Amino acid sequence: MLTKKMTEMNPKMNMMRILQEHIKTFINWFRETIFSVDGALKMLRLLDVGPNLIVATWKGYDINNYSFYTKSEDDKSTMQNSVVSVDADSDHFSSASYNNPIRATMRYFGVIQEIWELGYIEFRPFFLSVSGSMPIPVSVKTNLDLP
Repeated sequence: MLTKKMTEMNPKMNMMRILQEHIKTFINWFRETIFSVDGALKMLRLLDVGPNLIVATWKGYDINNYSFYTKSEDDKSTMQNSVVSVDADSDHFSSASYNNPIRATMRYFGVIQEIWELGYIEFRPFFLSVSGSMPIPVSVKTNLDLP
């Protein structure tokens, strides 16, 4: 929706520039949109406010019939649950002037180094810190392929 609005406002701007602007302005747009809509989902409002600054850490975590362990905890066991993969979708451009991005999916593998649980008022999402990458958010609806 934001990208469509930007395209209409800047018809001469190429798609790569529009996506860059979208990324740059998304957080402010999200806050303005969520707080301006009376019927916005409560969870979205809580996400906008942010989590409690105290973060719980775990050596293991069970969710949706999956068990996750940190590498240090996995080293103590014969059952290995510290390796994860994530499929990431993104738009790729062959050049700055190219106006038709190609949607590509890349799979990233990693080993869980830390498990964090963030405390929002009414829900507690957890995040995995995977070696060699930024923290990867994992939600209840995310499908993880465990190799």
